[in-house]
Amino acid sequence: MGGRQDGKSVLYTSHVLAEVEKIADRVVIMKEGKVVLSGNLDDIKSSYKLVVSKDELRGYLLKTLRSGERIYLMKKEEIPENVQVEDASFEDIFEAIVRGERDVQ
Repeated sequence: MGGRQDGKSVLYTSHVLAEVEKIADRVVIMKEGKVVLSGNLDDIKSSYKLVVSKDELRGYLLKTLRSGERIYLMKKEEIPENVQVEDASFEDIFEAIVRGERDVQ
């Protein structure tokens, strides 16, 4: 199978995100039949971060911790100063966009 060298593409659908991360260069995330995010996987992963804050922020709320802190998925350019920032996995991004709720503070 020539693949990339021959200019061919393969459409692969899966909810097994670890597999997708291993084999895909480009991804498309759909929600309710609509494309909500698409692009190069590395570019997508580098453009989002996890933010931990007690404050309400504009981002995808992933979970609230017992301490009262919230974990958000945010675009890098939207992250405020003085917050704890961590790298987001592709699974974090997928979960936040497909299942998470976007806070609009």
